[in-house]
Amino acid sequence: MRANNTASKGAVIADKVDGNVTIGLTFEQHQAALKAALKQKAKDLKRAHKAEKALIRQEMAGIESRLANIKADYDKTKAELADYKAKLARYENQIDPARKQAAFAELDKGKLTLAKALFEELAAQSRARSASLKRVVEDADTETAELEYALGEIAEQDILWQEAYVHFIEANSLDPKFQYLIRAQSLAHHLGNFSEAETLGREAIIAAEKEFGKNTVEYGSALNNLASMFEATGRFKEAEPQYLQAVKITRVVLGVDHPLFATSINNLAGLFRATGRFNEAEALYRQALETTRKALGADHPEVGTRLNNLAGVLEETGRSDEAEPLYLQAIDITRMAFGEAHPLFGISLNNLALLFESTGRADEAEPLFRQAVVVFGKALGPDHPNTQTVKANFEQFLTNRPPAD
Repeated sequence: MRANNTASKGAVIADKVDGNVTIGLTFEQHQAALKAALKQKAKDLKRAHKAEKALIRQEMAGIESRLANIKADYDKTKAELADYKAKLARYENQIDPARKQAAFAELDKGKLTLAKALFEELAAQSRARSASLKRVVEDADTETAELEYALGEIAEQDILWQEAYVHFIEANSLDPKFQYLIRAQSLAHHLGNFSEAETLGREAIIAAEKEFGKNTVEYGSALNNLASMFEATGRFKEAEPQYLQAVKITRVVLGVDHPLFATSINNLAGLFRATGRFNEAEALYRQALETTRKALGADHPEVGTRLNNLAGVLEETGRSDEAEPLYLQAIDITRMAFGEAHPLFGISLNNLALLFESTGRADEAEPLFRQAVVVFGKALGPDHPNTQTVKANFEQFLTNRPPAD
């Protein structure tokens, strides 16, 4: 069994922000904060009740995904922090100047506590105003919806998915919009609420067409999210036409050289692989790899993910000799990008160890398995699903290994 390292299939469109707003958060501070959050979630997992463990594991997977694409996540986080500043600035007549400046200073460090408190107060005030205006102002809830959405973004940034989901749903109930729907749908999927994710996904497609039209990134994103939900629940026949349409739209809107087009065809390749259509999967994985390499550079972490995906399908079709150099490249890229203590490096080690095991190279497989177990144990803790998977792989390897002469 391989630990999962495929890219997240849910595509969410980020808000635009005022380019004049600046944020002082450094890349190193952001990366350290995510690593600290991952360690804290691992501690929470040990203390959690059985019913809470699934959510915490999902949240940990979310942090891992962000760390796997740390540069893009840093840029996105800075944009979101700037957006919080810009939104608070619009309400400066309702906020004590000292509290606003304190919140701004925190935002510059990537901290959200004071901004969250201010948004909560503003939302309560706005809700009270809208209640008194509802009979005479048709869109009285628009402001409250925007504030609820901001609270949802903050909760998601803090990896509090259930709380974020509630805020996004509330925002959409007050003022139905694609942006609110797509964020709620993505979180419903992550939380395992697939019935709600499907409902929200279908509503998001309708909203995207109404607000933006069909030949748009937003419409393609909505199709992709719904397809991902279908695939996660084994409804492959329903997923395929959605993925195909998303690929077509992305090709028309962004072109075949865009990294989002690579993501789109990579998602379709994953579906083909899951349904045994290996030739089609391989061709798309190769195209996704080349597009990503040209668009982002040969050493980008996303290239490592694409290499692992292609190597996996080659190995599954009995071409281990072709898969091995790809796994080795993925290891080198992951090591350069994240170091040897990162879970993604552990995944690459585990994948190569499995290949060595399957080709009878036990002496080469064993040290990789041992290193992978150590990496996952330190990074995620002994109870994380990926730690358990890699540990089980190693134990099975030891059980099956022939005795030494």
